[in-house]
Amino acid sequence: MRIFFLLIPIVVTALGLTYAVDLPKETVLGVPLVGYGSAQAWIAMGGVGVLSLGGGAGVVMIGFYGFGLLFGVGQIGLSAGIGVGQLGCGSTLFVGQVGGALTGIAQGFLGVLGIGQVSASLDGTEFFTTLQKDLIETTSLRFPKS
Repeated sequence: MRIFFLLIPIVVTALGLTYAVDLPKETVLGVPLVGYGSAQAWIAMGGVGVLSLGGGAGVVMIGFYGFGLLFGVGQIGLSAGIGVGQLGCGSTLFVGQVGGALTGIAQGFLGVLGIGQVSASLDGTEFFTTLQKDLIETTSLRFPKS
């Protein structure tokens, strides 16, 4: 549910910029702000960009298929960092249905440390339990007692 709170503003902003900005004229550091298809842009809809929406490649990819350098999220989510999707892979982490990475949580998983129904990896339960505790401790708003 939280992912929708992150995705909705990104998609609304991209669509708003598409209709509010004259695409051929608006550039940032020489790169168009929004692009379609095979055009390279900061926010690419189906192309190559820093943020790629729909399908394509970028630093962050959110869409049906594609590759994201840091994050790849979609039905087919491939990433050099973290992959999330129905089918995919990520070098450090994969979360989804079927995929592979060094660590992952999936129904079918191939990797080093994983949790899944069909997992060809070492049991990652202790690793993910410790990771969860560390994340909760790190992101909590409690101040240390002095």
